[in-house]
Amino acid sequence: MQDVACENGTGRTQLVGCDGRTCRRWSRRRAVATGICYLYVPHTTAAITINECADPDVARDVEGALDWLIPATGARTGTARVTRTRHVKGVLVGTSQIIHVESGKLVLGRWQGVFFCGV
Repeated sequence: MQDVACENGTGRTQLVGCDGRTCRRWSRRRAVATGICYLYVPHTTAAITINECADPDVARDVEGALDWLIPATGARTGTARVTRTRHVKGVLVGTSQIIHVESGKLVLGRWQGVFFCGV
């Protein structure tokens, strides 16, 4: 297992792409020829997803849609309100992904990438 640190100090929903070099280094270092890569985010206000990575507008669209679906409003105030919305967004996006590994490479579609979601 390998830990990767990523922080979202912006206070807003943000998708951060995991670049291909990081994924390739992981598979080479582990000498994995064939198998699965299980990605898990052990935090209640974070998530991980796979989506199109070629067009940066896609990540911004997802960020905007999550903020529209779950706005930071409601009866609670301050930190409790923000934390509540982050928990709901984390549940919707999910905390894990499974990616197949073949010939030492993650099997993703041509335009797919892995995104850490600071929700």
